Amino acid sequence: PPAAQLPPFAATGHRRVHPATMGVQSDLVPVVVMGACGAGKSRIGQALADRLGRKFLDGDDFHPKANKEKMAIGTPLDDDDRAPWLETIACEIGARLERGEAVVFACSALKRRYREVLCSRAPSTVFVHLSGSEELICERLRGRSHEFMDPRLLASQLAVLEPLQQDERFVIADISRTPEDIVSCVTQELMALPLESKGGQSAGKAPGSLGHCLAF
Repeated sequence: PPAAQLPPFAATGHRRVHPATMGVQSDLVPVVVMGACGAGKSRIGQALADRLGRKFLDGDDFHPKANKEKMAIGTPLDDDDRAPWLETIACEIGARLERGEAVVFACSALKRRYREVLCSRAPSTVFVHLSGSEELICERLRGRSHEFMDPRLLASQLAVLEPLQQDERFVIADISRTPEDIVSCVTQELMALPLESKGGQSAGKAPGSLGHCLAF
């Protein structure tokens, strides 16, 4: 549709590609739904995967037992704890991309260097950051039960969260909106991705430069 008919949050400045005409490579661009614990990564990730017809994978399922035990008692993971976990997820993303499988992954991806590991085998990976206030996330954490994620970990995660940079490929979504709104708007942004080349980079564009905040 003409740009004038698009809602404000959909204006990215990139050439739009209609879903029916998207190249195979664009359809396979891995998506990582990121954010602090309690932001809704699993719920939004699964809903987004369903909307896009993709496989959903939860990073929590890839944590080694030692990490789960540490978090269950409220002890934050450090970089050494996260390193093998992130590498495992990166390998999974890369392997599925090689097999032609489109995936949506849920993973906190808090630091820039964590995200660099996650997209090391798939440079076209797009991060969807579920962003919200600490108060809102705390409220949600109080209303849920998790196998090993202690709500006390939220403060430590927010303390180390590094904002996405303009040379990363990302969309930021406000979690105060309904899940349906978030999924619809993020889907629209992903459908606007430039066509991908065989090498996983946008044709005629440098890697990155997708960065956009959904201004609801």
